[in-house]
Amino acid sequence: MDLNPEPEKEVESPSAVTRKVLCVHYDECLNTALKKQWSGFTCSRCACRQQLSLSSEEWRHDAIACKSLLLTVEYRPANWGRR
Repeated sequence: MDLNPEPEKEVESPSAVTRKVLCVHYDECLNTALKKQWSGFTCSRCACRQQLSLSSEEWRHDAIACKSLLLTVEYRPANWGRR
């Protein structure tokens, strides 16, 4: 069965997203959208959706990694960008 993400316009609100981010195929569909330079994509008609299944420990590890990423991306020293 082939994955079939479809292009979709950018959304203004995260609640308007029609993607299944907890699907085991999400990363492949995201890569497809990036390669095709879509501004957004939808999973609304996909027949390949499979729920991601993680243990409590795996969810905890993922949450810590996401928090670390956000802190790294958002952190800027007081003198950042100054010369």
